[in-house]
Amino acid sequence: MRAELLPTAEDARQILIEERLERLEDLCTRLGRKVEQLEKDKKELEEKLHGVQELSKESFGELKNEIIFDKKRITKLEDAPEAECKPNEKTQTHLESIFRLLAAKEANYRKDSYGKALLTQYKREGLLLSQISGILGLSSERVRQLAKLAAKDSRFNVCWHPKKKNSKIIRLSRWDAQYV
Repeated sequence: MRAELLPTAEDARQILIEERLERLEDLCTRLGRKVEQLEKDKKELEEKLHGVQELSKESFGELKNEIIFDKKRITKLEDAPEAECKPNEKTQTHLESIFRLLAAKEANYRKDSYGKALLTQYKREGLLLSQISGILGLSSERVRQLAKLAAKDSRFNVCWHPKKKNSKIIRLSRWDAQYV
């Protein structure tokens, strides 16, 4: 009787095989659910990726159009001829009076007994815009406008003062050839 209660080797093998099959089926069902979840996640990610790609294509297209527009605008600005500002009679008179003032100052230094040293210094320094404004009785804004026009005139050289770094000066351009 005892022998009948104990399973035979064949029965024990069968029980082990059945238990392993159950575990394998359970693992297969869990893996199947995970595969389904992964496929679902994959589809969602592909949709998001497709949306991002479409958005990037649109953004790239807009950016490309903006760059092309900016290039055209910059080219147009670079190629545009500078507006020639021709001085009118009043401005021409003011520039002529500045020229006469600088020439007269140079002539006075030539006549002076200390002339050579002072003339050298004067040629280097010229006249400050504020000095020109005081002598000619013009406003400082007007003298600054005239300085911009004088910079384009071949008779003058407008530059920074050699000692007063915050001040601009106007001097006759022929002096620069000798005293650079």
